[in-house]
Amino acid sequence: MALAVGSYYPPFTFPDHIDPPPIYDPPRRALHLGPDPVDAKHTPTTSRMSPEVFRSITNPAIMAENQHLIWTLSYNVYKENLRRCLYDCRVLDDGSGSPKKVWPNLRVQYIWCDMTAGDCAWAAAVIHSQWNAADPEHRRRVEFHELEGANHFVGHFAFVLYVIAS
Repeated sequence: MALAVGSYYPPFTFPDHIDPPPIYDPPRRALHLGPDPVDAKHTPTTSRMSPEVFRSITNPAIMAENQHLIWTLSYNVYKENLRRCLYDCRVLDDGSGSPKKVWPNLRVQYIWCDMTAGDCAWAAAVIHSQWNAADPEHRRRVEFHELEGANHFVGHFAFVLYVIAS
């Protein structure tokens, strides 16, 4: 798992359309697994760390104990939560029958990395596309930020730093 999130993949850009999904040929494969020499800056992040540094920033016990909880949730739960969080965040909250937006002033900053693994890049593209298609009156205000030249591993630290700085 550490190698997958620490690897760099070919830069990804959001496709113009996601329906039908575009075909990526060749498929997104980590740069270090390709036939061509890899620029040293694209050596997997986790491979460049000493074992001591890697252990200081990871906690395998937490992943072993909790990751399965994330995997057991129904896809439909994630899908509905995302829809209600970003695309239509209205609820009937005062008994008037008039939908009100939950946390109307909440700002969402969506950070994605262009050299992340394929499923993460594709998820960002789908969320971006669905958000664009949602009714502007009812969707959440979202700003999408691309971290150019960044892999999934770097994205976690960018998120933490953004939250701390906010």
